[in-house]
Amino acid sequence: MFSHQKQIRDSLLRDDLRRLGSRFYGLTPRDFDLSVEEFTPEHRRFIETYEWLGTVGFGHKQVFTARYLGELGGVVIITEPYQYGRHVRALPAKSDALISRGACAGWTPKNLGSRLVMYACRWMVAHTLKRVFVAYTDARAGEIGVIYQACNFSYLGQVSGSKLFRMVDGSVRGAQWFRRTASITRVWKDVGIATDSSWFKPSGFLNRANVPLDKLKLAEKVLRSEVIEELSAVRKGKYCLILGRGKAQTRQLRQNALFLARPYPCKA
Repeated sequence: MFSHQKQIRDSLLRDDLRRLGSRFYGLTPRDFDLSVEEFTPEHRRFIETYEWLGTVGFGHKQVFTARYLGELGGVVIITEPYQYGRHVRALPAKSDALISRGACAGWTPKNLGSRLVMYACRWMVAHTLKRVFVAYTDARAGEIGVIYQACNFSYLGQVSGSKLFRMVDGSVRGAQWFRRTASITRVWKDVGIATDSSWFKPSGFLNRANVPLDKLKLAEKVLRSEVIEELSAVRKGKYCLILGRGKAQTRQLRQNALFLARPYPCKA
C-alpha cells in the first residue's frame, strides 16, 4: 500500500523533471543545502502541492528547507502543539514541538525527508528550549511513519484525533479552525466589527483574555453556522523524539521518559 503523499510525488515527477532538466537526476541527500527560512508564499505553495493535506496548518511556523541549486525540494514545518503533553519527567510542558507538515518533491532522492527532519529537530534543540518533538500519522493517507521510524522516533500508539467538520465550501476543518485568529477576524470584518489593538498579542495572534466575550461568541456562532456535517474523529499514530544538547543530555532525558515505546507499525 502506497501513501497518498507518494502518489502525489509520483504523479508530478515527470513534469518536475521536464521543467528542471538533467542536472536534477541521480542526486543524493547530501547534495542538498539544508537551512531554516522565514515562512513565505513559496513554502505555502510547496506544501499545498506535495503534502497530502494540502494546507500549511495554523500558528507560528518554523520552516526548514532542502534546496538544490536554489530549487526547493523539501519542506518541514514545526509549530507549537495543539495541546502540550507530559513526555519527560522534570521538563516543562512547553518543551514540546509539533512537526505539523513535511513533504519532499518527487525528483528528490530517498532519505532526504529523514535527513531534513533530523536537521530541523537538531536546529530547534540548538536554538530554542524545545527537547521533545511530536509527529502524527494518518491512516487515511496510508501513512505509518516510515520517515519517523528512520529517524528513531519512539512510537506511542494510536491516539484520538480532533473532530473534523465539513464546511459549506466543501473544505474539511479541524476543531482548532474555529479558534484561529484569521477565522475570527474574517468574521469581524464581514460583520463590520472594528477591532482594538489590545485584542492582539505582539505576534499578531488573538489575546483572547482582552477580547470582549460577546465578540468572541458572535464569531464562533457565525463560523459554526458554516458547518454542514460533523465527521468522525480519526485515530492517528503518534511518534515522539526526545533530543538533548549532546549525547549525555539526550541519554538523561530519555531515561526520564514518561511513556513506553511500542513496536513500529508495518504496512499491510
